[in-house]
Amino acid sequence: QRLRTEFKRFVADRNDIHFSAGIEVINPSFPLRIAVERAEEALEEAKTQGKDRITIFGTTVVWNEFVNL
Repeated sequence: QRLRTEFKRFVADRNDIHFSAGIEVINPSFPLRIAVERAEEALEEAKTQGKDRITIFGTTVVWNEFVNL
């Protein structure tokens, strides 16, 4: 949430610029290459669901909903 808040401030809170994210929680011993691929897949899922969303634990929500969860 902090990254999104700072990004919105950086772009002067413009409504035509959006921030999407994909988060993958992994074990520290998990291969980094695969972790990055999974995070990229989560990001792509967030983007296909619409703008300004986050995908985490296989679920995509808008940022306001993420904050409430």
